[in-house]
Amino acid sequence: MTPGIGTRAIVSLVGASAATSPYPSLVERDGELRIIAEHLSEPSAHGALLIAGEPGIGKTALLNAAAQVARGPGLRVLRATGRPRGDSVSFGVLRDLLGEPLETVRPRQGAAAHALSVLRSPPDGPMPHGDARAQMLHGLVWLVEHMCVDQPTLLLIDDLQWADEESAALAVRLAGAEVQGLRLVTAIRAGEARSVALTADLLDAGARSVTPTALTAPGSALLVRERLPGATTAFCDACHHATAGNPYLLRALCAHLFDQGIPPDDAGARTVADSAPGAVADHVARRMGRLPADAAALAEAFAILAGPQRLETAAALATLTPGAAAAAAFTLAEHGLLRPGPLSAWVHPLAEAAAYARIEPERRSDLHRAAAHAIRSTGGTATAAAAHLLMCDPVGDPAIVEALLDAARAARQDGSPAAACRLLRRALDEPARGDVRHTVLLELGQAQAAHGDPAAPRTLIDAVDAAGSIGQRAEATIALCRALWGFGRLA
Repeated sequence: MTPGIGTRAIVSLVGASAATSPYPSLVERDGELRIIAEHLSEPSAHGALLIAGEPGIGKTALLNAAAQVARGPGLRVLRATGRPRGDSVSFGVLRDLLGEPLETVRPRQGAAAHALSVLRSPPDGPMPHGDARAQMLHGLVWLVEHMCVDQPTLLLIDDLQWADEESAALAVRLAGAEVQGLRLVTAIRAGEARSVALTADLLDAGARSVTPTALTAPGSALLVRERLPGATTAFCDACHHATAGNPYLLRALCAHLFDQGIPPDDAGARTVADSAPGAVADHVARRMGRLPADAAALAEAFAILAGPQRLETAAALATLTPGAAAAAAFTLAEHGLLRPGPLSAWVHPLAEAAAYARIEPERRSDLHRAAAHAIRSTGGTATAAAAHLLMCDPVGDPAIVEALLDAARAARQDGSPAAACRLLRRALDEPARGDVRHTVLLELGQAQAAHGDPAAPRTLIDAVDAAGSIGQRAEATIALCRALWGFGRLA
């Protein structure tokens, strides 16, 4: 281990007590912190460190610790987070992570030059023919290599299971690449649909795995007494058993019990088991119920937008002025609901999910529709806005069809025909009518063909039938013949 960094990191993070550590939630994480310090300090290290575990187990806290450790050797820290419902935004996590730093890398030729196009909003030109995504990933790895020559870099990606397909693919590629000066630490939530496959891909690529476990009864007692000083052993044991030693659930349960005025003594211990179910939702509901109207609207906006967001965008959705939004954000932070910063977010995905679940389905649909407009009005991409249009109910709005078409075209330029297919199917459901319906069917069939979907010919036949002119019919027929040829069905 390089002298200095490992020792400093372990003394400041592992050796600190729960009461004095800058990350007081990092109870019983000595082993994980040592592995992180070693991974970041080893000069010849490459590949990735994967932190995998259940929701609330402390993955984000360990990423925060990695960011602090990285300051020792002067690593540049770049960070991005996958967002719930964000997997339809092609290269979205990648843009957040690398967009600005890679703009300074020279030279820009071949695959590397094309790769840079996906980091701009919107993309500034058509992608090369053939396997566009593979070319882009190759170019991006080349760019990252040159970026790390200028300054050694730590890439932190939280909630990789929610990342778009393309960004996740780059993370796997980097995990297996021998890039001098690059460190990659990523966190994956267990139990999500994509988690198993992503974890296997990263491990196959050479990533090292760290799996934080539940706290022991003494560890839970440390955390409980940090929140509720003077808690009795019986009370701490009850909290431990009710939450199975999950750190976030322990904190939420303690806050819930405090809000209800339950004393942390032996008598209070008998009420813990009944209070534990729904503690996060109850805690969020109680906190939001005390909020002024502006703060409640902003909290709801962050829940709809999902994940780290600019305050400007959330303010637009909540229809707040900049000053009112800043005051509301301060109030949310005071109530322990918002983690402020250049990109603000709910304090934890479980709390965000609880807030999202409180919104009635019909209102949720309306808010997702409004979120698309808020994103575009504050400089966001068509693709990011369209991710919300996928979440709202059809209302027969031609403007939504056009927005979905624009986003689908951007997705195809990004080399992601699968994302384009999702957007175009949603456009058909709006529904698309007249000539626009023909256009949507034609582009859906072409995207399906590019993705290798055998449904492409049937969709293109529908596009021929929906044609309103000889020119449209001819264009759709040519696309159909190309698709049939590509599937080996036209001799």
